[in-house]
Amino acid sequence: MGLFRIVKKHPKITATASRSAATLPASGFTFIDNSQGASAATAELSDALGTALNQIDLDGNPVDRLRALFQKLDTEAIKYTNSKISDADVKKYQCEIAPSLAQLISATWTCALATYTQSSSSGQIPDSPHHQFLLDHVVSASLGGTFKAMTTHIVSTLNSSTNQKLEPFFPALIIAIRGTASAADGIVNLNGEPRDATKFLVCFPRNTTERISAHSGFLAAANTLSEIVEARICSRPASDDHHVIFTGHSAGGAVATLLYLRFKKLFGNERRISCLTFGAPPCVSAFGAEDQIDNGPNGVHLNIVNEFDMVSRVDGPYILNMVNLLRGMYGMNGLTPEEPAKGGGGELKAAMTWSSEETQYGGSSEGGIWCLPPSLYRHVGKIVVLAIRLEGEGEEDEGVMRALDVPKEVLEGLLFCRLEVHKRVKYAERVKLLEEGKVNGGLAKCG
Repeated sequence: MGLFRIVKKHPKITATASRSAATLPASGFTFIDNSQGASAATAELSDALGTALNQIDLDGNPVDRLRALFQKLDTEAIKYTNSKISDADVKKYQCEIAPSLAQLISATWTCALATYTQSSSSGQIPDSPHHQFLLDHVVSASLGGTFKAMTTHIVSTLNSSTNQKLEPFFPALIIAIRGTASAADGIVNLNGEPRDATKFLVCFPRNTTERISAHSGFLAAANTLSEIVEARICSRPASDDHHVIFTGHSAGGAVATLLYLRFKKLFGNERRISCLTFGAPPCVSAFGAEDQIDNGPNGVHLNIVNEFDMVSRVDGPYILNMVNLLRGMYGMNGLTPEEPAKGGGGELKAAMTWSSEETQYGGSSEGGIWCLPPSLYRHVGKIVVLAIRLEGEGEEDEGVMRALDVPKEVLEGLLFCRLEVHKRVKYAERVKLLEEGKVNGGLAKCG
């Protein structure tokens, strides 16, 4: 938060100083690369925010002020029709969640959540009414952010004779990556410079001009965990009866996605491998690694996203989009892709290659839509948005949760600017509703 206060007083000095300390060639050392990438991103954001920050009161409690800033962004965003999924699209994209899938989502969420508190073998997850969790391995986060915290659990069903509907997915080795929980994690998240991920993902482009790039911080985190993950997978029997599932919340979900893509390609049909993430940001370039992935009849790849969750949309172009939304609140013109990265050469500049003549960037008066730039990164797999909608018009009417199968191009046109719904407690609440069958206005149907 000190950065914002300094930028408010000396925006140019802060940006210049940050940039002078940030060079982006790969050093070969993950922590150094992450730190340099984060410093460059900070410099670009300092330039982008500029005088808009001069009009924001940053005195007082830093956490409260930062929260107030995002609340202002959300308040501004909801003025536009594409800040939420339209009622017509809610009906169009509503999808059924089978009880077996709901239980799978619940079990993976339990493991993803445990990564925030489980630091030793003593932190055993209690059995649930349906599942038994046996701790297999723990990786503690390193101080420099080189290693992200990871846990692996062997999960099986309880009373399988009475829970036959749950059998398709268990037993399973659930590999969970922790999301942002420390300053070091934050550095990894800010290091979003695109890096060639073709070799790591074991993918072969259709021609020599195509490459798969990924968020460099997440890619580095996945790379450091790769050897450990392979050892845990190989410790389990190779058969259809033993499922391998990657999961994670927030940034942990992005790292889990990259690991999933790598090992799905490496093992092919030898292993049944799935991936379920919660509130994860996009992390892979638009040239789809998913084009080369075959989930098979038993594989699952879901991105669970709470409606309005800003983190599910964040990449370089979207960050600039939020900066322009903020600037517009104070009557300032929106920035073009080149402006915030003068001399920086970072993600915001490299990522945004669209022409300002071809794309109207910023709020549009036509239909109240805020025009968004093309995304640098995309999600891989199906996107299931959990949306709460009020039923009826009475004051005492309760919200009903809807599960929506939202196409990627639709999600990429949405202006999500809310942090509150990204919290673990919010995902826990909605996963519980799924588990209880309280979705789409009633009990989930088998499908």
